[in-house]
Amino acid sequence: MAESVARDGAGRARDEGSLILAMLLALMITSLVLTMAVGMIAGQQKTRTARDFSTGQLAADAAVNDALYWFHQYSPNPAVTDRLVDLANRVTVTTPRTGTVGEVGWSWYVQSPVAVAGAYTVVARATGRNVDRRFQVTLTPQFGAPVGFTAYTAGVFLGTNTINDYTGTNRTEVGTNGTLRFSAATTIGGTVTLWNNLAYPHPGRCTVVSGPTTACAAPVRVYQVAPIGALARPVGFDAACAGTPRAWVASRERAAAGTATAVLPVVAAGSCYSSMVFDYETTVPAATTANPVRLFVTGDITVRPGVRVNFPAAGTPLPNSRTLQVYSLGDTVTVMGGTGSSTAPKMGWTFSAPLADCVGVPPGGLSPASVPSDSVFVYGSMACDTISAPGGWRLFYDRYDTPRYKLPLWAVTDYIALDT
Repeated sequence: MAESVARDGAGRARDEGSLILAMLLALMITSLVLTMAVGMIAGQQKTRTARDFSTGQLAADAAVNDALYWFHQYSPNPAVTDRLVDLANRVTVTTPRTGTVGEVGWSWYVQSPVAVAGAYTVVARATGRNVDRRFQVTLTPQFGAPVGFTAYTAGVFLGTNTINDYTGTNRTEVGTNGTLRFSAATTIGGTVTLWNNLAYPHPGRCTVVSGPTTACAAPVRVYQVAPIGALARPVGFDAACAGTPRAWVASRERAAAGTATAVLPVVAAGSCYSSMVFDYETTVPAATTANPVRLFVTGDITVRPGVRVNFPAAGTPLPNSRTLQVYSLGDTVTVMGGTGSSTAPKMGWTFSAPLADCVGVPPGGLSPASVPSDSVFVYGSMACDTISAPGGWRLFYDRYDTPRYKLPLWAVTDYIALDT
């Protein structure tokens, strides 16, 4: 019996030992499972944190791109005095502006000018999904993009056209926020610039109607920014155009003054008219680069065939486009082409009509293929909402205009994380 009791005790001990081992094994497995679960959760959390951090950066970038858009559209008043127009009071956007990238929100606001000519600091912030990131970004004017010949919405050049600079050294600029269409017979000596590529990607924005891609073979610059802003309404426009401006017709002005040409005087504050018709030779004899004739027009403008506007009769010296600055808020600018150089309208000006369709009228209703190659001459620069050239346009950019005749172009020159 004692032996039986001993065997039972030994069995119980073995059972208890097995139970303890089983419990330890269970604890080890549970611990391992918990460790793996914690590791997986931590890994997932780390992945989510990294993803959220990355999304936060993308959201901050979106804020900066939005700031660039508004700075291009409505530039603040940078200390850049050598431009055609003063961009004062052009900030019409109320900041902070906001948006989202996925589940992360972004915002930005203008902090202040900085002690660099024309530069501004902008604070961009990304918040959401455990992310709160702030950045200080410096936006600096690059003294502008050349106006050259700019069609903000669209430009169409049919027939035979030549676009170059004064000296024929291939340094002109043709630009758009939208599309440019050229005939195979249009040659460009310089650069085609496509703004607004972020929302309107190239290719397909510079096309040739038929034949070799001559025009679009020019260097094509694509800017990954928002649309380029139009030249702002010049300072003095509202004051000069107060009341009821009168219509101006060159032949009447010349007849009333008894002069050989219609003379545009230099008026420090600028001269404002409800419309302008250039139907007789028009000169600016008293104008200089420092003291130009400044014309403000609230309505439409027409240039008739054979009329010279600030253009020497002999064609030399080349016209100084800086002496005649024209800014129009009209809907239409009509340029009536001639049958050759002797009857072509010829203009030397810096011209801006950001709301207008600048339309060429072919002589005698000729088709683009039949319009002579010297039907219209423009020396200087011309910026319109749209440009429609039916052929025979010869456009020569005054690249010596310096930054005065350029559009505001802003760039990110500093991008600092304030916290993470």
